[in-house]
Amino acid sequence: MKPMKMKDALVSIAGTDYGAEASSVTLTPTTPVTTWKGLKPTATYSSAGNPTWALDMMVGTDWDDAASLARYLFEHVGEEVALEFRPKSGGAGITANVILIPGAIGGQVDTDSEASVSLPVTGQPTFTAAV
Repeated sequence: MKPMKMKDALVSIAGTDYGAEASSVTLTPTTPVTTWKGLKPTATYSSAGNPTWALDMMVGTDWDDAASLARYLFEHVGEEVALEFRPKSGGAGITANVILIPGAIGGQVDTDSEASVSLPVTGQPTFTAAV
């Protein structure tokens, strides 16, 4: 096992690679767990449900560039589009469909403008082989 380094990632949203505009990308699951307890100390049963997923990204915001990711998210809010994420260019990846949601507009003085976005994933992500 060799942990990967996020240096040259593919972050394709609706067919456009926005890897240069994201400083972090994480597919985050939320998995429901239920636990039932009986009246005996050993009578505890837990079960996991199907996870829901979100694509969490930190996006550099360039509002002057009509082709920027920040503008794309803003102009296409609510649309469901294809995602392809390869943490290492050419390596194994993930495909999924995401629903577009815009990030925040603005920022702090003397810093690069960026926004955190969490795009809902419809269904379950799928692993893809290296290319």
